[in-house]
Amino acid sequence: MSSLTPEEIAQLRKAQKRRFILALVLGTIMAILGYFAGQKLAGGDTNGAGAVHTDAAITAVMGERTPTAADFERTE
Repeated sequence: MSSLTPEEIAQLRKAQKRRFILALVLGTIMAILGYFAGQKLAGGDTNGAGAVHTDAAITAVMGERTPTAADFERTE
């Protein structure tokens, strides 16, 4: 079994530090994007266009009749 030389250990620690900083930066970016995506899904953006659908939006898609539970049942 061979052991690592001090130069190899220094090289591995340098790579470890570089990868840690990269992961920290990318994690911060993902957290910020996740925050804004959550705000949009919750309807907290400034124009009020959230992911909440009203009955009016459903009836506009399905026509003039109000959808029933049978419209949403699986047919598999």
